[in-house]
Amino acid sequence: MEFLGFIGLLGLLFWGGLAFAAFLVSWLTDEDRPVAATLVALGTIAAILFVKDVNPIDWVANNPVNATLAIPAYLFAGTAWGVFKWRLFFGAIYRRAAELRREYDAMVANFEAIDITMTRKSAPDTWKDFLLRKGFKYALPIQVADHKARVIGWMMWWPASFVWTLLNDPVRRAFKTIYYRISTTLQRMSDRHFQSVSQGWNTEAVKAD
Repeated sequence: MEFLGFIGLLGLLFWGGLAFAAFLVSWLTDEDRPVAATLVALGTIAAILFVKDVNPIDWVANNPVNATLAIPAYLFAGTAWGVFKWRLFFGAIYRRAAELRREYDAMVANFEAIDITMTRKSAPDTWKDFLLRKGFKYALPIQVADHKARVIGWMMWWPASFVWTLLNDPVRRAFKTIYYRISTTLQRMSDRHFQSVSQGWNTEAVKAD
């Protein structure tokens, strides 16, 4: 019984390690660190071949048709995933840029609404300066050439990227949706609680970037 429990623990460690490796490869690729992602991926493949006692050369020799078909199939799947992942990538950047643009336009409108007789010590940020101050690190419009290594990484290691994206993106988007649905209610709660002590407080002056 103890032996079976030990075998089960080894299996759990194996699959847990595989899942962690998939996450790490995907994360490194998304962070535009292709060399590190490649090293982790190759190390994981080597570990799987060692644990499973599989000789890839023997497998290819014994399955020439499957091996021949596997290469173009992998390339096709990787290319398709690279296109889809690129769409997700620039879509997320666009949504963030649009959100910041609304904030910037509101800031400029508020600045222009100030009494012109007041002495202005500074002008509002330019759109580019505002983005930089907010930590937005992408050129607009997004240039695929600036993300060549990232896109190639998505295509090369598409199984890991696919699995992590499948697990991560829907969950993150679900909680963002929930947040936007309940944020008004949460704000009303805090407004009521602080109503007696917040009079005269300039929220815009202390709002975090």
